[in-house]
Parts: sequence; C-alpha cells; structure tokens
Amino acid sequence: MNNKVLYLAFFSVFAFPTHADVTGFMSAQSNFLSKGETLTDNGPALYGLITYNHESGFYIGADAFNIDFGNTTPGVDDKTSYEIDYFAGYAKSYAGYLVDIGYIYYSYPDAYCIDSEGKKTTYGDNFGEAYLEITKKWLKASLFYGNAAQEVVDFDNDAITVALTGTFPITEGLDFTTQVGHAWFNSNLKDDYLYYNATITKHTDLGDVFFTLSDTDQMNQGLKTIFGFKHFF
Repeated sequence: MNNKVLYLAFFSVFAFPTHADVTGFMSAQSNFLSKGETLTDNGPALYGLITYNHESGFYIGADAFNIDFGNTTPGVDDKTSYEIDYFAGYAKSYAGYLVDIGYIYYSYPDAYCIDSEGKKTTYGDNFGEAYLEITKKWLKASLFYGNAAQEVVDFDNDAITVALTGTFPITEGLDFTTQVGHAWFNSNLKDDYLYYNATITKHTDLGDVFFTLSDTDQMNQGLKTIFGFKHFF
C-alpha cells in the first residue's frame, strides 16, 4: 500500500473549523486487533484518529489504518489495503456514570480481490455498527450491534458483541488494562467466540508505549502480541 494514499485519505476526511476542540492520535504498532481478531494478517499497522468534540457532549470524527484480510478463501487473493471509519456520538456523565452512545460506519474504499484466473473483482463490504458504553471509575461495559459480522469479508449478517474492560494504575504513569468480550453472529457461517486481552501502558511526555497479549477461543488462532507507540495531539 502507498502510505501517502492512507495519509491523504485520513487527513481529508473532515475539515474542522479553527475554533473547534479537536483531539486525536497517531500510532505505530506490530499488529491491529478488533474484538480479538487481526485486521492486518498479524502484520504491522499505522493508525490515526481525529475527533471534533463539542462542549455539549456531541462528537464526530474518523480514523484510518492499513489492513490485510489475508487469503482466507482458496483461490482468491484479497487486495484490500486500507480502511476508513466515520463515527459520531454523544458522551455525558450522569450520577457518576459516563454514558457514551454512538454509531460507526466502516468503509473499505479500495476493496477488491483477484481470483485464480487473474480476474479482478471489486466489492463493497461497508457496514455500520451502533454502540453503547457505560463507564464507572475503573470499569467499562460495552455493547455493539452491527449489521454485518465484524472483519469478515462478503458476509452480511447481524452481530452483537458485549465486553467488560477494567483499567488499574500500577504506579504513576503505568497502567494495566484487561478486557473480556463475546461476539454472537446471526449466521451459521461464523461461530460465536470469546476474546480476552491484557495490556500494559506506559505514559510518557511524548506519548504512550504499550504491550498487549490477546487470545480467543477460536480454533487455530493462537496467542497474539502487540507492541506499539501512540502519540496524542
């Protein structure tokens, strides 16, 4: 993939006014996981996110990163190389609980594959996902509902995922985060699965350095490790 294409696509997603409260980050990491499954065929990723935050609690933004679905279908070489996601939501504190509700639209602008005869086929696997997250101090509960199975090419069925995430300070500037989640699919083409991970994060003046161990109860997946650095702006 041409990295310049990824950067241009990411930074042209939204044109924010100069007075906006804009936050974001860029990260480089050895793998990219979503709900316990790799989106880069266990390869490295460059990931960027930008968000406009309004004082009312409303926010809108986008992220972009390189992907590699791998060759999961015999005789088919998937060439999709990057993903751009658009999201909007509302986050507000109520009686000590942070409630965050929103919607994500996942898009794959260059999605295509080549079959064993060399024929190129473009396809559209864009889909949306609604989410609700409630955080109380160190614990976060998440609920996702999507109209397609997350990260599965050519597969349009409903999916529900729930997760619990706990974050605990170890020492000043050092955190431990653990998560367990479960995904259900309204189809016999993909089995439901459990995923779990643990992350150590070191906060520095330049950004966050993190290390993650992740696994699922899926067959032949194996333990995944991620090293990364995230710079905030």
